Amino acid sequence: MTKSTFKVLWLGGGGLLATWFAVTPSDTPGKAKITVAERPAAIHEVTADNLLAQEARLREHGGSVPLGSSTRNPFRFGSKQAIDAPQPSAATPAAVAPAAPPPVQPSLSLSGIAERKTPQGPKRTAIISGDGQLYLVTEGEMVAGRYRVITVDSDAVTLRDEGGTELRLVLRTSQ
Repeated sequence: MTKSTFKVLWLGGGGLLATWFAVTPSDTPGKAKITVAERPAAIHEVTADNLLAQEARLREHGGSVPLGSSTRNPFRFGSKQAIDAPQPSAATPAAVAPAAPPPVQPSLSLSGIAERKTPQGPKRTAIISGDGQLYLVTEGEMVAGRYRVITVDSDAVTLRDEGGTELRLVLRTSQ
């Protein structure tokens, strides 16, 4: 056995022994743990008289506030109804055509604009973030597979969807 092999075995064995000492529990069965008994906080005892007095206060309060019909639907997220909306009566025909929902606006925002100088003039690249993505686009490119970049100005970007609806994203400056 060479000297270097002996040193490696010696250091490796020492490391194993040190690890074993480090992970063994420090409590030995011979030592007793000393614990301090904590006193419980003062307990407020509720008596029948207190309960009857509280019941009377709640009944008085409940009788003074008129209850209205609930307009909240806990099983539908984000449902909003007007509180003072008239309830449809039985004489009112229920065959009213629902209005078309407004178009859903994308969750896109303009994060920045990069500009590089070319012989033809400055070429701007818009940095648009939305839906967990980051888009680096120039004029004529598509964003989110839905919008085409029409113009890239120094502080805003104009997008157009397939239906011809234009959307303008303005660069917000932090104050």
